[in-house]
Amino acid sequence: MAKTKVKVSGVSNVLRNLEKYNKRVSDKLADEILYTGLAIETAVKQDVNVDTGRLKTSYHTEYKLGGRSSFGAYQYKDNTGSSFNGSFSEKVKDGQLLVGSNVKYAGAQEERNPQLLPAKEREETKLNFKVKQILKNG
Repeated sequence: MAKTKVKVSGVSNVLRNLEKYNKRVSDKLADEILYTGLAIETAVKQDVNVDTGRLKTSYHTEYKLGGRSSFGAYQYKDNTGSSFNGSFSEKVKDGQLLVGSNVKYAGAQEERNPQLLPAKEREETKLNFKVKQILKNG
């Protein structure tokens, strides 16, 4: 009976390159997700009605993506100079991005004049396209 041997070399190089590719792609995806969150925040701040400015300045992005995260409590001031802690009551989990406000009347304002959901839907469409491009092109 004949014996045949096949030697495969370069496997460690292939695995190393695959790890670099995965890191590069996941970094690009995290960048796009964060950019999308900031674009949603910007759009909401442009559209929100302003009396004291508290609601407008309270909208912010908190995230934990690809080893990066927003740090500490979110502090902001309204037009009157009053200072507030705006951090969300829920802790941001890994792979999560939150955009919103912790102002008590933000929900009622959103029901009367939706700004957050339309901004999210516009930016989500753009994000889906960008994700497809990243996955296609690496």
